Order: sequence, then C-alpha cells, then structure tokens
Amino acid sequence: SIGKNGEVEFRSKQLTPLGYTSTPIKILDATGDPKSAYQLIRRGPNAWDKEQELKVVKLDVPWNSHRVHIQISTGKSVMERMKVKYLKKLLNEMLSHTEAKKVMLITHKFLKGKAIEILKGIAPNREFMGYHFFGPRGVNDYKDCDVALVLGLPYANLNSAAQDACILFPNEQDEDLRFDWPEATMQWELIQNIHRIRPVNKEERIVDIVIAARSWPSILPKPDLVINRSQSKSWKEL
Repeated sequence: SIGKNGEVEFRSKQLTPLGYTSTPIKILDATGDPKSAYQLIRRGPNAWDKEQELKVVKLDVPWNSHRVHIQISTGKSVMERMKVKYLKKLLNEMLSHTEAKKVMLITHKFLKGKAIEILKGIAPNREFMGYHFFGPRGVNDYKDCDVALVLGLPYANLNSAAQDACILFPNEQDEDLRFDWPEATMQWELIQNIHRIRPVNKEERIVDIVIAARSWPSILPKPDLVINRSQSKSWKEL
C-alpha cells in the first residue's frame, strides 16, 4: 500500500505452525466453525495421525427468539452519508418491534455513539447499550438485554478477508471455500455479537432480534417478519 507520505508499505501474512504435534488440543468455542479450526491447526479430518485428528462435537443449545428483518441498505458507506433525521426514523422503526426495557445496539464503530444518543432521545425510559462489530469477545456486560438491534452487518475488509482465505485454503479444490470466506466470517461475527445478550441463558424469555440490512444472515432462523424498505421511495417519510 501507499503511505500518507508516498512511501510504499509491504505487509505479509502467514500461518505459523502450532507445533505440539503429539499433544491433544481442545478448542472451546460455542459460536465457532470447524472449517477454520482445521486449517489453523492443520489437524483436519484427513490428519495423517488419527489420534491427533481434531474431533468436532457440536452442541446446539436451543434458544427462543422473535426475528424481524428490515430490508434496507446499511453498508458502511451508506450509513456514513445518512442524514440524522433519516437515521432517527430507521432507529425508531427498529425499536418499535420490541418492548424490551434494556436494549443492545450492534453497529459500525463510527456510528455507535451517535445512534445510542438518538435512541435515548426516542425512548428515554429505556436503557441502551452500544456494541460495535469486531468488539471485545466474551464480555457479559450485555447479558441483561432482551433485544439485539443490529444496524448493518459485520463484513470485514474484503481485501484482507481474501488474503486470509488464500492462506487458509490454498488448494485448487478449495476455490468455493475461498469465495465463501468473507460471507462466512461475517456470519460468525454476527452470531458472536448477538450472543453478547446471552440468549441461551434465557429459557423462559424470548429475545428479540431486529436486523436492518439488505440481506438476512442464513446462520439465523428465517425472520418472523420481513419489512421491505429497499425499493420504497417513501420509507424515509414513515
């Protein structure tokens, strides 16, 4: 890349061998995916030593949710240009689909503070907490929230994601995996984000998930309600 002062910068990525070839490895990740784990530690289903093969145990813990999809373009560049009055209308519509008193907003980092202030103005009697894509892992600060409002989707930088995919899946037969990698990493990041509200611990409560984005993430069950704002010329006037 070209630096601010015109200098040429080179960056490289590589997989560093984990080692410990005779040591059992346990990976505890409730929202991870075995494809990436196989490639990172090189102990996939075709491991030469079957004793060292990474065995995947999938534990699906059921959790209840009510899901709403507001179909609208919310990419980073779109949200950077959106006027405050239109952002307020969109947030107001998202909020109208939940009665939760404690609300978690998940969105782009640059937008989080402004969106939270707008939400506080819309519903001052509710408590709002903001979280940005690719934020801290494992935190329990949001466990009391009963809704996740998701404004946008957590797509990583496409150039960086493509480089990672080529490193992880270099073989010719892995072309489909390389192609799907940016979408897959977005889905995994999103499910990580939603699990900050700890839906699996709310056996007697139904959490609300309201996503404003062009497409619905396939990692989640189908939405209960779909509102198409993508082609409407007058959605900003609602």
